[in-house]
Amino acid sequence: MKTIIMAGGRGTRIRPVAGHIPKPMIEIGGKPVLEHEIECLREQGFRDILLTVSHLSSVIMDYFGDGSKISPATGRPFGVEIEYYIEETPLGNAGALFKLWKSGKLGGLEENGSDFLLLNGDAVFHIDFNRFVAFHQSHGGLATLFTHPNSHPYDSGLIISDSGGRVVRWLTKEDARPLYYKNRVNAGLHVMNTRIFDIAGINADASWQERTGWEINQSGSGSAAVEAAGRQESYICL
Repeated sequence: MKTIIMAGGRGTRIRPVAGHIPKPMIEIGGKPVLEHEIECLREQGFRDILLTVSHLSSVIMDYFGDGSKISPATGRPFGVEIEYYIEETPLGNAGALFKLWKSGKLGGLEENGSDFLLLNGDAVFHIDFNRFVAFHQSHGGLATLFTHPNSHPYDSGLIISDSGGRVVRWLTKEDARPLYYKNRVNAGLHVMNTRIFDIAGINADASWQERTGWEINQSGSGSAAVEAAGRQESYICL
């Protein structure tokens, strides 16, 4: 299964302490955040990776190359196959993904009905991705979101779901909150099906939440949320 990692953000909030490198290249435990992600994927058999890059993209590309290089941090091969899509101008949340689909450059995903992982590039996690994908496929949704509680749900992307785990609303951090809501935040880890593009439309200027989250929910085609709670899974977002 192909994994697309969005690593093109400018990291404006963290720039005062790491303005010279892209946010995914900030080191935790002696190696970049993005390397933690790639290791977690590789260990579970997800080796086909496409990175969307923009801000200081050469730092990421020089470090990882095509995935066959030796890691400067561990002295071992990265052990994956990496392709890049360079955003010459910022395309917003998942804008590069829409551009890739429209241009037919998502190798191996051109036929409708293919599942793929879509991950943010600024998180360190220990997630059972095979279980995550199995949950997605067993529920038959177009999108499955990995969710978690955090210490600041009031300014995070908030997921509101029904008792069956079906997403009812996807609130961006700018949206008003209901009076009462569950602390269930989007972790930036998704399993998607390419049929989603037929519903969402292709518009690189719109955010993923605006063009996908809302329209999927309104269409009745379905998206589901799975929580980390109760499992030995961990997640840290920068």
